[in-house]
Amino acid sequence: MASNLLIPHANGMSGDVLRFSRHDSWLTEKMPRWRKKSFTRAVRIEGPFEVVTKEGVLTCADGYLAFDHRGWPYPIAADEFERIYEPAATVEG
Repeated sequence: MASNLLIPHANGMSGDVLRFSRHDSWLTEKMPRWRKKSFTRAVRIEGPFEVVTKEGVLTCADGYLAFDHRGWPYPIAADEFERIYEPAATVEG
């Protein structure tokens, strides 16, 4: 099992929140790699669409409508989906 990288939270005034962005390469280079265990159901949607997610309404210009293992829908841009997903063997469940 990959080791966990633990980043301690800055103890300070209440309301302090750690903020990360895609530009934190110093962090991503040290992170262990993980692979999802669950299957994803998804369908291609051509053109713009909106999805009511657990984080709020998200818009996708062109991509896939997917559902997580708890049944929540989420959009994935077409190029991102095609880069990280591949068809699974036919499995019931």
